Amino acid sequence: MNKKTMFRGILVLMLLLMLLSGCNNNAKVEQQPEETTPEEAPSAASNVVTDEGYGILKEATTATVGSLNPQTYSSSYQSTVLNRIAIRLYAYLPNSDYTSYELRGELAEGAPEMMDESGKVWKIKLREGVKWANGDVLDAEDVLYTFKRLLDPKMVQPRGGGFSKDYIEISNAEQYYLQNGEGGIQTDWEEVGIKMLDPLTIEVTTVDKQSATEVMSHFTHTAHAIVYDKLYEECMNAEGTETLYGTDKDKFMSSGKFVLENWIPDALVVYKKNPNYFEKDSIKLAGIETKVVENAGTKMQLFENGEIDYLGLSTEDYLKHDQDPRVLSEPGNAITYISINTVNPDKPILANKNFRMAMTYAVDRKGITDITKDVPANYMISTRQVIDPATGARYRDTDLAKANISENYGYDPKLAKEYFDKAMQEEGLKTLELTMLYSDSERYKTMTEYLQKQLPVIFGEDQFTLKVQAMPSSQLLSLKKTWKKDPTAYELTWSAWSGNELAPWNAMKYWTGSYSRKNEPFSNEEFNNIWDEVNFGESRFEAGKKLEYTARMEQIILEEVPFIPVAEGRSYYLKSDRVHLAFPHWINKIDFGWAYASIVE
Repeated sequence: MNKKTMFRGILVLMLLLMLLSGCNNNAKVEQQPEETTPEEAPSAASNVVTDEGYGILKEATTATVGSLNPQTYSSSYQSTVLNRIAIRLYAYLPNSDYTSYELRGELAEGAPEMMDESGKVWKIKLREGVKWANGDVLDAEDVLYTFKRLLDPKMVQPRGGGFSKDYIEISNAEQYYLQNGEGGIQTDWEEVGIKMLDPLTIEVTTVDKQSATEVMSHFTHTAHAIVYDKLYEECMNAEGTETLYGTDKDKFMSSGKFVLENWIPDALVVYKKNPNYFEKDSIKLAGIETKVVENAGTKMQLFENGEIDYLGLSTEDYLKHDQDPRVLSEPGNAITYISINTVNPDKPILANKNFRMAMTYAVDRKGITDITKDVPANYMISTRQVIDPATGARYRDTDLAKANISENYGYDPKLAKEYFDKAMQEEGLKTLELTMLYSDSERYKTMTEYLQKQLPVIFGEDQFTLKVQAMPSSQLLSLKKTWKKDPTAYELTWSAWSGNELAPWNAMKYWTGSYSRKNEPFSNEEFNNIWDEVNFGESRFEAGKKLEYTARMEQIILEEVPFIPVAEGRSYYLKSDRVHLAFPHWINKIDFGWAYASIVE
């Protein structure tokens, strides 16, 4: 090879190396983009799971938190917040392919282990390395402290009764909890069936034979979320009867899927992803921001302006968007019913069963729900409640449940008039005027005004008058709870009951004589006995027994008519396209899984 040819070869080689070097440098620039905030990051980042997460889910609510003490919470919205930022022993969590739920350990490492042949002693092992938001270790001492405070006989927490006896009855727990009341039996904490065996193990002793599923289900309740013992104690008053734990951001410690980043009462709640959560990779979001607004109209404005990512639709808004592909439908769980104060001394006719029968036959449920876009319901257990969690079989699809539903949704004006006349004669009345209270929402306003026009037509306009009065929902809720102390608190009003969707037999506890938080007087000995049997009796392990007992409890309610079921609430949502849900459809116990969603810009 001559020198000229060699020089040309070297020149070509140098040019090739320069080009290759330039290509490599460009690739490095593309792989290292400028630092951006989650909102500014490219949409591809939403598919990469990091400890920081990607994107902020923005939402709005008209509800307020009030308190984040799980042992005193009272609203479904408080439960939603707590289930995001607090941890429980067990929880309903997504399965591996995001098609259904699983009952699994959250703080617990796995299913409880039965330690005796009688099925009454259970050992629960906790996950190692779980931390509070401040980095402190969360272990069995926190669990023991939480449950001891929940049952504290000096504090008498409103949720203590349900903890002592619900899915399971913990040995001596109720006796310890109620010992300072009338007829109470002095009981030491050491006698209660909750023990710490070591820093990562607790032992639970029950009164009756239980299954592992029942033990796990018991500890899924929001009220059983673990509290941070040091802070809870610091917030306690000198008498040891009250605590300020959970009353503001600095008096709460997070441990769940998200950490409470900011909380401005009646204005804003901000969450950020918890990098220490045991299933942190299931959370794609960087956080959630919830604005507190005055009404549904404001929420719609925010959605249309792109300031929130989804909202629940009012009836009016649903009718405007019912063909929108972004609309999501949630099967109903809550049964809306008319509460009747049967102990009101000023209106003794409310205690007359013939009058209550007149009311139940006089309500045109289909006429009402055609307007509100709910489902007419002359039953008490919703279509979404499951009778067999293992198979997903729904209670309302069974023959026994169908037998509890009367024709025409229970509407029979002629029969209603017959019962009304009989009741009026028995009470010695010529005319009757009742007042119905309702919360100041468009749905309840519509339902109430419908009854105000309809009932006098059926009962006789010269005999019956229905007065109506609106008030804020929080005020009305408090008023309904006072019927024991003030029997004249109300005459008629609206309530909504949503039971445990995976255990309707257990959810009927609300109507037992011992349950203190219901909105209206009702107690039935047969009902109470059945509830005890289906939850704790040996026969509950027999095939078909839970269905049989559940159907009979619903039948008793419908026969005794302590209140009037009217509608099964149906919820509709409008979702932004930038929110991608992890689930193909609504899932029991997961809902739409907003916490598991991803943001794709």
